[in-house]
Amino acid sequence: MKPKSKLDAHATKLREWLRSKKDGGEGITLGQARERLREFECSASLDTLSRWWRQEQKEQGEKTLLADIASGAKFNRDLESTLGQNPPPELLTLIQLIKTLIAGLAVKGDLDADTLRLVQSLTGLVLEHDKSRANYELKKADLDLKERRVTLLEQKAAQFDQAKSILQDGALTEEDKKLRMHELFGLQ
Repeated sequence: MKPKSKLDAHATKLREWLRSKKDGGEGITLGQARERLREFECSASLDTLSRWWRQEQKEQGEKTLLADIASGAKFNRDLESTLGQNPPPELLTLIQLIKTLIAGLAVKGDLDADTLRLVQSLTGLVLEHDKSRANYELKKADLDLKERRVTLLEQKAAQFDQAKSILQDGALTEEDKKLRMHELFGLQ
């Protein structure tokens, strides 16, 4: 925490004046800020104003870094709760990479809202792909089961046709018919 300064009373105005235009401020110079302060009957040297602004930027950077880390941690918790208990290994690898990316960006201070949205979008695509893959596997298993049923029904139909021809074969005795039926259906 920075020590108290007479400039603290004008902190809101100073932040607005000195913050870059890209960050929503006016982006004026320290000299211009010193002149504006005089309008509020506050005098400060450029050195004092410079030290105050550096300390202000440092504190803001620390707050932003902590917020980014907290945001990344929340994202990771949300991701884990979405995945459930046992995600597939390949998905787990991707998720670990995304978590590492989030942590790295947060520590570097590069985790802004746009980057977080991009990472969330990437994660959404990964999860959607995994869901699609799981649905594909379920449908494939269902189709395989149906194909096995059709194959089994075809085999049963062929057995029925053979049994019908055995029963209709007038050249066979009842004992031969019975023996062949047992062989056909695997009965002993």
